[in-house]
Amino acid sequence: SKWVERYRVVRMSSLPGMWQNIFTPYLVGVMDAARFPGVEVVILCKTPQTGGSEAALNALAQMIDLSPGPAMVVFPDEITAKENARDRILPMIQDSRHLRGFLSGASSIRINLKHMPIYLGWSGSVSRLGNKPIRILVLDELDKYQNPRKEATSESLAEKRTITWKERRFIFKLST
Repeated sequence: SKWVERYRVVRMSSLPGMWQNIFTPYLVGVMDAARFPGVEVVILCKTPQTGGSEAALNALAQMIDLSPGPAMVVFPDEITAKENARDRILPMIQDSRHLRGFLSGASSIRINLKHMPIYLGWSGSVSRLGNKPIRILVLDELDKYQNPRKEATSESLAEKRTITWKERRFIFKLST
């Protein structure tokens, strides 16, 4: 399971530098599941600060390179979404020699790659969660989501964006 180690430089960690599976061997199977044919959903219930979000970003990095499609990463709130775009997702792409050539622009709520967009979303925002077809969906910190009033849950709204991709979709759910 060395595939992940080719993509990631981790900045926001007590162990900054290239991602190394040796520090989180318990995540190798989780990350490997993301690339198995037929796997559409990976659910990870974990304790805080054990690498789950990084595992999801590792899966996203691999898909950017080998299996692209419109992506959305959803967080509990708008501030967290924007901070993670700036501090984790964009640096992940910029620092990777395999991914940086794809980068064509970014804003606080969207990262443009030459072959796919990465949208940032947050719970409670019907407009952010409900208007784009999405192939790759990451739902981070699901247990902290605030659901919109008079609508389906944020999780359900985001998942419905993947329907048109059928068996080619991929959803990564994380929760503590």
